[in-house]
Amino acid sequence: MLQMPKEKNNKKKELRTPKELVSYGDFILPPVVPGPEVNDLCNKVDQFYKNYPRQHRKQKASDLIKGAFYAARSECRSNPDWMSQAASSLRDVLYPLFSNQISKNNLIKLFKKYATNKSYRTKIQNKEFIRTFDNLDKLYKQLSDLTHHGTELKGFSEKEYINFSESDFDSLLRNFVFVLEKAFELQQIYIHTTYIPHERKMVFRN
Repeated sequence: MLQMPKEKNNKKKELRTPKELVSYGDFILPPVVPGPEVNDLCNKVDQFYKNYPRQHRKQKASDLIKGAFYAARSECRSNPDWMSQAASSLRDVLYPLFSNQISKNNLIKLFKKYATNKSYRTKIQNKEFIRTFDNLDKLYKQLSDLTHHGTELKGFSEKEYINFSESDFDSLLRNFVFVLEKAFELQQIYIHTTYIPHERKMVFRN
């Protein structure tokens, strides 16, 4: 008996939505409400980036800080990748400060240069000043390690990274707020006590 060839089904397979791939549940967590200390930092970081040439696009830096706290909340720690996601948000708050794409706009290099250069009218050789920005640099490297899942360690040793715990991340989060707050405080002191005529365009006022 002669059989007719089956018609090919040219209909494209529809992509399944995320909700069809996994079960999320129906509970939606409320947004993070920053306390006074974090709220103050959020306001300062947003104000700073308004004047800094390498700004974030689409989202405010404060949204990244709130997002990090959201990802780190206890209800979200069932997510096996919560730590790297929280670290990524915090790292991106700092990324424009450390970017080498436009070296003259690398604020950390700029501050360190002014803190150690003796040729300017006002000398800034404050150990606390230099130590704060060294700590900020260390924080950035540690956050990068966590963001990239330890693929190229720069801030941790291999042993430190492997043994890094949830409580260690909580301490890192508190340290992030403390050090960044201190950096903005010192930035204000620097701006109001230093005058460098030929490079004034590189100093940003809040």
